Amino acid sequence: MSAIRRAGVIAEYGSLEAYRDYVIEGRDNCATRLHRSVIGAMSDMDNARAADLRMALADWKVDLAWVDAELASEREIA
Repeated sequence: MSAIRRAGVIAEYGSLEAYRDYVIEGRDNCATRLHRSVIGAMSDMDNARAADLRMALADWKVDLAWVDAELASEREIA
């Protein structure tokens, strides 16, 4: 699975480093939206949106951990 994902990421973003930059930007944007959402939460709908953003932030963190592990394995091989 990792080899398939790796090939797809490189095909779409050009390199693992470029994908890492994309993930970091996405994670940071999501964290900012979550912070604003939590501060302004006044209704059940706002709380549901914050919960969705928490899940999205967790996904970004998993993606970052994956790409960091791939880059680390690349460095070990080189």
